[in-house]
Amino acid sequence: HNGKVKCLWTSEKGRVLRSEVAFTMGDIVFREPPLHLVAEDKGNPMFDRLKDLCSKQPAIFEYEPL
Repeated sequence: HNGKVKCLWTSEKGRVLRSEVAFTMGDIVFREPPLHLVAEDKGNPMFDRLKDLCSKQPAIFEYEPL
């Protein structure tokens, strides 16, 4: 990340990420793609619920369920 953050380990918290520069409010610190994508499971009640949530709340669920 261009030296702006550093990964450290502490005995109190374990692995932590520390800033090496000052950020201002609204700065984008990280921009990452989705961490997990799953295959569609037609007829699965939880997957059907996920599709419903995605269609009703697009601001929260940016990506279509795959």
